[in-house]
Amino acid sequence: MSVLLIISTLLYLTDLRLHQATTQAYQQVQVAQKLLVQSQLQTTKAKGGKIEVQITDRAGHKITIELRKD
Repeated sequence: MSVLLIISTLLYLTDLRLHQATTQAYQQVQVAQKLLVQSQLQTTKAKGGKIEVQITDRAGHKITIELRKD
C-alpha cells in the first residue's frame, strides 16, 4: 500500500469517528432538552403558571415553546 493510501484511510476513519461522536452528542443534547422541558413542565404545573422554553435546533434555528397548565 502506498503511504498516501494509508494516510487517506486513516483520515477517513478519523472523520467517520468524529461524525459518529458528533451525532451521538447531538442525540444526547436532544434527550437532555426533552428532560429539561418535562422537568420545567412539572414545576410549572405545581406552581400553576406558565413557562417559555427556547431550544436551538441542529440548523441553529431558535424554537420557542410555551407551556401552560391546562
